[in-house]
Amino acid sequence: MTMDDAELRALEDPKEWDSDRAESRPPSKSARAVVSVAFSRVDFDRVSDAAMGEGMKTSEFIRDAALTRVALQQRRSRILSSGFRGVSEDVTAAWQHMRPLTMSIGGKP
Repeated sequence: MTMDDAELRALEDPKEWDSDRAESRPPSKSARAVVSVAFSRVDFDRVSDAAMGEGMKTSEFIRDAALTRVALQQRRSRILSSGFRGVSEDVTAAWQHMRPLTMSIGGKP
């Protein structure tokens, strides 16, 4: 069933709205921030190819890489604030998590 132009115009006219019985609903998605990031064409192609190799959308890949970097930074902060207790375990775990990512974008171990 499709609406004709007259029906669409009526829906867009605020005088036709039933504001007294309007319902408030929660948003369907959680609040998000959208960020624009500039890449050189060569770098974008590298990132895009790596994302495809991981079976991810480019945006998912970039988000995952950024959040992984944040997790590593937080872990490093905890290591430094803990007086280096458990350093080797944390560094090993961080490297094991990062190695597939660096290898997929042409990094070297």
